[in-house]
Amino acid sequence: MIGHARPTSRGAKGMHVTGPPTLAIRQLVKKYHQRVALAGVDLTIERGDWMALVGPNGAGKTTLLRSVIGLIRPDEGSIEFEGRAIDPSIRRASMGYAPQDNALHETLTTREHLTYFSKLLGLDHATRRKRVEEALEFVQLKDRQHDLVKGLSGGMKRRLNIGCAVLNHPRILLLDEPTTGVDPLSRAAIWSMLRQLREEGTAILHATHRLDEVEFLCDAATILGEGRVLYEGALDELRRVAGLPAYVLKLPVSGASASDEGAEGQGNPNARTIEVQDTPELPEAIATLASQGVDPAQVRVCPTSFETVFQALVKSGSGT
Repeated sequence: MIGHARPTSRGAKGMHVTGPPTLAIRQLVKKYHQRVALAGVDLTIERGDWMALVGPNGAGKTTLLRSVIGLIRPDEGSIEFEGRAIDPSIRRASMGYAPQDNALHETLTTREHLTYFSKLLGLDHATRRKRVEEALEFVQLKDRQHDLVKGLSGGMKRRLNIGCAVLNHPRILLLDEPTTGVDPLSRAAIWSMLRQLREEGTAILHATHRLDEVEFLCDAATILGEGRVLYEGALDELRRVAGLPAYVLKLPVSGASASDEGAEGQGNPNARTIEVQDTPELPEAIATLASQGVDPAQVRVCPTSFETVFQALVKSGSGT
C-alpha cells in the first residue's frame, strides 16, 4: 500500500497560518484520450509554504501546474484559492507562473518586456511603472533594462521569466523547472529571489528534477508517479516514512585516521556505523561516542539526502 506523510506545521519561519489554505486541489483528473495524466490528485499549500513537486518524466507535474494556472481544463476535481473556487480574475490578480520554456519575446528589451506583461495583467499606468521598477531590481537586471532579450544570457532570461511572473505580487507562485540550464551563479541569484518572496508570505509550488534543490530550499515535497500522489509531506516526515535515519555516523576503525578512505568505508567490512534517527539526537550521539573514547573529530557525519529518500519512496510506491 502506498503511504502518505502529511505535513504538520509548514510555512515561512515564524509565520502563523490561519484561515483557508492558499491553494487546495481536490481529486483533480485530466485525461488525454486513453492516457491519464492526473488521476485524482489532492494537494494543499498554506501561506508561506515552499512545496516541491517531484517525480519522473510523465508523472504529471507540468499538467498539474498548467491546470492550476488555467492553461489546461481538468476533467474532474476542484481547485480553490483561499477558500474560493478559482477563476480567471483570481489567477490574474493573485497567481504567478514561470513556465519551463521561457515565455519571452526576443526583440523586446528587458524593460519593454516587463511593461508588456504588466499591461496584460491590467495594471494602471502608475502601478505598471512602479511594478516594472520593482521587478528590475528583484531580478537584478536594472543594468540590462535596455538590452534586447535575445542578447541576455540563459540565466538572465530565466530571471526575467520569473520577473514577469511576480509583477502582480502573487500570493502563490508556480514554477516549472526554474533553474534548468542555468549556471551556478544564476541559480544562486534565483534561489535568493525566491527565498525573499517566501519570507514575504508568498506560497511557492516548485516543480523540479533537481533533488538537491528540494533539500536546500523547500519545506515539503509532493512526489507524483503516473499522475498520482505517491507521498506528500515535510522532508523529515518523508524520510521517516522511507524508514531512513537522519544521519549515519561512520566511526574510524581502530588504528586508522578519519582521512583513511580504506578504513572509512568503500566496502570495508571492519568499518562501524551508527544511525541517528532525528537531528535533535545528533549531539547526544556524538557525546556518547566521546564518552566511549571515540574522537569526535574522526567521526564522519553523513546526512541522508533527499535523493536517497526520493529513490526509496518511488521504488516502494511503484512496487505496489
